[in-house]
Amino acid sequence: MSIENLTIISRVATLSAFLVFLIFYTRKNLWKSKFRWVGVLLLGSVSFDVLCQILFDNKINPNIGINLWILFEAIFYTFFCYAYLKNKKIKITVLILISFFFVFGLFNFFFLEGPTTLNSYTRSVASVLMVIFSIYLFFQLLVDLPTAKLTRFPMFWVSAAVLLYFSGTFVLNISIGYLVNTLNSNLIFFWIFLLVLNFVKNILLGIGSYYKLKSIPSV
Repeated sequence: MSIENLTIISRVATLSAFLVFLIFYTRKNLWKSKFRWVGVLLLGSVSFDVLCQILFDNKINPNIGINLWILFEAIFYTFFCYAYLKNKKIKITVLILISFFFVFGLFNFFFLEGPTTLNSYTRSVASVLMVIFSIYLFFQLLVDLPTAKLTRFPMFWVSAAVLLYFSGTFVLNISIGYLVNTLNSNLIFFWIFLLVLNFVKNILLGIGSYYKLKSIPSV
C-alpha cells in the first residue's frame, strides 16, 4: 500500500464527515437540539483534517494537529454525552474525568510525548473514557426503551459509532509497539485501519442524524 493510496483513503474519510455535516447540519433544526454536538464533532473533524493537510504541505509535522484533535474530539463527544445523561452524579463524574483527561492531554502534548510525536498515551486514555461513556449511554437507552425499534433512535447510532471507533483505536494503540518493533511496519496499515474506522463512524453518525432530523418537527 502506497502513500498515494493512503492519501486517497484519508480524503474519502474527510469527505464523508463533510457530506454528513453538509446534508444534516446546515439545517437550523438540529443546531437547536442537543444533537448539535454531533455537528460540532463532524465540523471539527473536517477542520483538523484540513489543518493537518496544510501542515503536511508546508513540511510541518502533521502530528501536531492530530494530537490536538485527539483532545478536542474526546471533549466534544463528552459534551454530547453530558447533554443526554440523566443521573446528576454521573454527570458530575463525567465532568471530573474529562477535566483530568484534558489536563493530562495538555501535559502529555507539551512535556511527555511532545507535540510532534503521536500522543498514544492521550489517545489510549481518550479511547477508554469514550468507550465507558458510550456503554453507559447504551445502558441508559436500554433502561428507558424510548422506542420499540431501538435502531430508529438517534442515540443508538451515535453510541454505536463512538463505541466502534474508540474501541478500534484502543486496539490499534496497544498494537503500535508490536507493529514497529516486531514486524518493522511503517504504520501505513495502522493509518488505513484508523481511517476506515473514521469513515464507518461518520456513516453511523449520519444515520443517527437522519433519524434525529426526522423526529424534529419542521419549522
